[in-house]
Amino acid sequence: ADPQALFDLVRHEPGHVEALLQLHAVARQTGQRERAVEHLERALYSLELGFHPTFAQAWLRGEARLDYDQPANQPLSSPGTCRGQVTCPRTRARHVPQANRPFFTALHLHAAGLSQRGCPAAALAAATLLLSLDRSDPTSVLLWLDSLALRAGRPHLL
Repeated sequence: ADPQALFDLVRHEPGHVEALLQLHAVARQTGQRERAVEHLERALYSLELGFHPTFAQAWLRGEARLDYDQPANQPLSSPGTCRGQVTCPRTRARHVPQANRPFFTALHLHAAGLSQRGCPAAALAAATLLLSLDRSDPTSVLLWLDSLALRAGRPHLL
């Protein structure tokens, strides 16, 4: 993606999560760690603004769930095909936008960043949240959860 076009998009739509995640990747690849963290935190803040007021209480009770593959523009209880399908004009391939993937991606990147910055307890909390939201582990957080638990001094979580 063209970074300048992404900057223009974020200037006009400061809460565009997918553009912020792309800018995070660009900044990380060019060695601009502070800017990458800033873009990721802005994406998480934008996502946090959409939380239901009872989300935190539901998560603390262990009742909060999100479906990683939930199609966008489709109610949770509605079976069938998604009305929000997009067809690529060049390849004619169908793409169904996923509503929750940016949240999972941002939280996974945040947990990894916290771990790299030497904050294993915070990284463990973010990774635990990821796993509790979708038990099928779509971001493969279980592969490094044990390492985080040991580094955070919480081996009883293993």
